[in-house]
Amino acid sequence: MIRTFLWNGHINSHSLHYVNWETIAAPKCLGGLGIHRFHLWHKVLIAKFSAQVLSNQSSLWVSCFQAKYGGRQPQFSIRRGDSCIWKLLCVAGELVQQHTKWQIGSGLHCSVLFDPWITATPISKWPTYVNVLAEIPSQVADFLHTDGAWDIHKLLQCFNSWLVKRILSMPRCNVSSNVLVWQLSESTVMPNCKVYNSFFSTHTFNGSWIWKVKTQPRFYTFLWRLFYEAIPTFSWLASRGISPSVNCLWGCNETEDIDHVFCRCSFAIDVYGYLHELLVQPIQGLPTIAITPPPTMQDFLKLLGSSQAQLRHSMLPKYYAAAFYLIWQARNNKLHAQSYANPRCIAAQVYYMESVNFNFNQLENWDLTSLLGSRNSSSSWDPPPPNWLKINFDGAVRPNGEAAAGAIIRDCQGQFIQAFGCSLSTYAVDVAELYGAFLAIQLTKPWIGKLHGLWLEGDSETIITLLNTALRHKDMQGSSSTSAIIALLLSFPSVGISHVYRQANQAAHYITSASFTHDVFWDRDMSLPFDFSAILLQDCSFCT
Repeated sequence: MIRTFLWNGHINSHSLHYVNWETIAAPKCLGGLGIHRFHLWHKVLIAKFSAQVLSNQSSLWVSCFQAKYGGRQPQFSIRRGDSCIWKLLCVAGELVQQHTKWQIGSGLHCSVLFDPWITATPISKWPTYVNVLAEIPSQVADFLHTDGAWDIHKLLQCFNSWLVKRILSMPRCNVSSNVLVWQLSESTVMPNCKVYNSFFSTHTFNGSWIWKVKTQPRFYTFLWRLFYEAIPTFSWLASRGISPSVNCLWGCNETEDIDHVFCRCSFAIDVYGYLHELLVQPIQGLPTIAITPPPTMQDFLKLLGSSQAQLRHSMLPKYYAAAFYLIWQARNNKLHAQSYANPRCIAAQVYYMESVNFNFNQLENWDLTSLLGSRNSSSSWDPPPPNWLKINFDGAVRPNGEAAAGAIIRDCQGQFIQAFGCSLSTYAVDVAELYGAFLAIQLTKPWIGKLHGLWLEGDSETIITLLNTALRHKDMQGSSSTSAIIALLLSFPSVGISHVYRQANQAAHYITSASFTHDVFWDRDMSLPFDFSAILLQDCSFCT
């Protein structure tokens, strides 16, 4: 059914498949269309029930299964005569053990060597970082003081300083017992998509920006096909012995391949030229579109991807995505002797379809001052009121498991005061972002009682919503980091918490990126990196 939908096939006939099934069924971030492979997705859906068995959740069905199948080694093992439900749980059991660990509360009944509590892999399976000559305690509880804090001296006796630093940065649960959490989210809630994505080999896909283009699905899906050169040009068909003709339909007297159709063909160049004429009627914030395209389709896509990365709401990818689709549609109509639009009509159609959406989105996100000519405050850094401080924070996690967080303080003139960043031990982006907010608040302690207010800002909408909710409902039970952030915020007479896009948070993002390799601590008296200084200068260019 899916193949029929993608490639227009029928039960009684076969159609060309331009991209293999393994690529199509990969996650979007890895170059696929995000269609689930059912045998893998089935295992993911069962895994959350297997996790309940592993964590001894207090429910009737778990108690029944523990009474009948508990105590086995390994725990998820199948024997003759077991029920089909238990066999299903065992199929996903290995997946659960690969992605879960114990978040330490009291540390009791959690083995230091044989239970996963730092990562999903127990220390007994690690090749290094442990002092084999030291007498290692049997339970994690032996590394805790009576007040629940880590005994750093005892940790350093057993582990090296890098591992101790990682242990100290791990989130702790607020309950007395240990809690089974998913390593990818540091939460008891199973991150279905992340667990599913873990089945696929991690590699860099340069076209992930395609799915961020705010345009019609048929346009960005066509961009995806262009990325894989999965369209039946004459050159592509001739290489498979299907078409005897190879020259361009528009009379260019050149071989029709993907580079020619969209980069060198006179028909496409005319479309881009007419589109440029329409766009010189200025729309505020619209980047210039060049008339001469790059020489190859891959260079063209890199140009669009770079534009999308630099400006989240860039119109360049939107216009070209529509133009590519309509150029190819006109080519097919001509091939099959149907009526087709000329370049001027295609340009007008692109301009009409995408400009209407552009104006609507801009008006929706701008405030009154923006409509009068100011920039979008969500996309540019705004200074705080006089006698206030503003802190921007950020957190990031790389595919290899490295994580970092950073924060920067500036005054009402946009002048740099202080910045700090450090590496973390987490696979969850939200945990890294929350720790970035925690770092930011820690930097403000010297100014308590000396300022009128504090403004906290980040580019994680999830964390900003969480902090705003905690600020409104101060009695609500939250994590220790959230409670500490709110407690320090309330030490100031006035506070503000706001969300911005990455473009307005470049300074904090720079600090976080630098912190993957080593901790960062900068103040106003130090010599700062040139590119970081350029970001600060750009941000304060609007300060008065």
